[in-house]
Amino acid sequence: MKLVTFQHGRRRALGAVEGEAVVDLQAAYAAHLTEVEGDPRAAEIAAVRIPADMAAFVAGLERSWHAADQALQHGGPSYALDEVRLLAPIVPPVILNSGQNYWDHRDEKPPVEQHDPEFFLKTPLAVVGARGSSRATRFRTRRGSACAPT
Repeated sequence: MKLVTFQHGRRRALGAVEGEAVVDLQAAYAAHLTEVEGDPRAAEIAAVRIPADMAAFVAGLERSWHAADQALQHGGPSYALDEVRLLAPIVPPVILNSGQNYWDHRDEKPPVEQHDPEFFLKTPLAVVGARGSSRATRFRTRRGSACAPT
């Protein structure tokens, strides 16, 4: 099962890629609970077992995985891959980066003795999904001009 976080219209949801389509797992599980089990609280249960957030889904452990399996067996609703926007599967609360990984920046700095590693933070806005895009902003450095994603 290839899990994805996707957006269809204004709805952000968790899905599974099946061929050239994405199955909306929460909606499919709610349909399963309604049609197969006759549960009157199907939408509420589906929202708990298969939340829109991947981290919350993973935290649901076996119950969430079992619900996702049942949703896939039930089928739709599903959307063609070109009808949805694939988002980053998990958006971390903060991203920790090592300054040593940025060779150009390291070479720009004056020589210093460094006893501890240099780290900096990025916000979750730095994460993009599949086919995502970012804008580049031109700025000047000590060696000339460069671009950085914004």
